[in-house]
Amino acid sequence: MKNLLKAFIRDERGLAAVEYAIVGGIVVAGLVGIFGDIGDQAVLRLTELKNALSV
Repeated sequence: MKNLLKAFIRDERGLAAVEYAIVGGIVVAGLVGIFGDIGDQAVLRLTELKNALSV
């Protein structure tokens, strides 16, 4: 049992997949933040344009 546990701890086959998942999550979170800000700016500009055309 002890040898099986040691082998399990040393096994790094699934480690790359976990690392890619973490990096992918960070990238997606960053993109959501960036696109959220871009969307807010677009709404602001469209509102300004609508108000300018209404006057």
